[in-house]
Amino acid sequence: MGTGKVQAIALKLRGECYQQHRSHPAQYRETVVMALRRLKG
Repeated sequence: MGTGKVQAIALKLRGECYQQHRSHPAQYRETVVMALRRLKG
């Protein structure tokens, strides 16, 4: 998987999740990590 694809997905996640996780940075980071882990299989 290319870095560009990961960045695009991260940007998409940030757009979708930033509002609800703004006050919970750790939880937001956890969400991103889980999503990336799921993508890698």
